[in-house]
Amino acid sequence: MRELRQLQEEDGRLKRLVADLSVDRQILLGDCLKRAVKPRLRRRLARWPRRPYRISERHAARLVGLAIGTLRYRSRKVFDQVSPHRLRELAGTHVRYGY
Repeated sequence: MRELRQLQEEDGRLKRLVADLSVDRQILLGDCLKRAVKPRLRRRLARWPRRPYRISERHAARLVGLAIGTLRYRSRKVFDQVSPHRLRELAGTHVRYGY
């Protein structure tokens, strides 16, 4: 009787494990899986399934193969809104010949 109960508990654990893996597979084979090499694309792929599938940030990062630090990274670059026309004007006024 005890062995039967242990087998049923183990069967339940294995069924939950298979269900989790099938959800992971469904997430990965969804609309947006492609060969994402750049971290920016991987971050986007990791953020995509979080709401519909209600998975944690760490789980999403693990699915995509991304470190949690890379997923949470925020760029500190300040992008100046200088137009290409203005850059050409500046290059024309400060002409440099050769190297």
